Amino acid sequence: MARNLGRCALGVVLLAVSTGVPASAEDFYKGKQITLIVASGVGAAYDAYARLLVQYMPAHIPGNPTITVQLMSGAAGLTAARHMFSIAPRDGTVFSSGVSNLPTAPLLAPDAAPYDTNKFAWIGSISKDPYIGYVWHTSAIQTLEDAKTKVATMGATGTVGSASFEMAIISNDFFGTKFKMITGYKDTNETKFAIERGELDGTFANAWSSFKIAGAEWLKNNKVRIITQHGFTRHPDLPNVPLFMDQAKNTADRQDRKSTRLNSSH
Repeated sequence: MARNLGRCALGVVLLAVSTGVPASAEDFYKGKQITLIVASGVGAAYDAYARLLVQYMPAHIPGNPTITVQLMSGAAGLTAARHMFSIAPRDGTVFSSGVSNLPTAPLLAPDAAPYDTNKFAWIGSISKDPYIGYVWHTSAIQTLEDAKTKVATMGATGTVGSASFEMAIISNDFFGTKFKMITGYKDTNETKFAIERGELDGTFANAWSSFKIAGAEWLKNNKVRIITQHGFTRHPDLPNVPLFMDQAKNTADRQDRKSTRLNSSH
């Protein structure tokens, strides 16, 4: 779950600030309410996963507490991380869904991520989900190869740690694509609205499960073209969509990308 070339999955990782919960967890949690902070906007993949989780998680916590979801989007997930580190109670009653940039952001951009990753208690991951890159049906580019000869304006939720930004920049640097980046969208849904309004050609990294839901009408009516998927194997839903790493033309390039992925995996 980190910044890497093979960022192929959306791992919803639950975390909490390390704390000294009493030995009897059942006594502690009985009658309590837990807050699950979600680093996304309404309807995004993290939101959907969190709302599914809270239906089942209380039954697996001694004392059977209730769990409520609090959305906290912003700064590609760093707003929620900063809140967890500096503001959230350290008594075991607040959890968060950590996004994929959370562990490495303090190293890459300490000013934007002034927290110590080691102070978080990592609990587990709900799912893995591939990212996809897609463009609107009227875009001048309709394939990844097109993007090497034509400029396409792509939207991103942020810069530091944002897959939609980082993967596009990596593509430009490594493979010669000509993506022009527009950053600062609040969440993926806001990016979608900008695409539909014609402000953007598309985006280079969107969770597939989220897109299948939020972009169902687009898919049904062929309004978008999926130009790539990030990972090592093609998703069963996307057998004809090329892998991003297919652009690596030799074994050394592929191994470098795979090593980067494995050394900083979700």
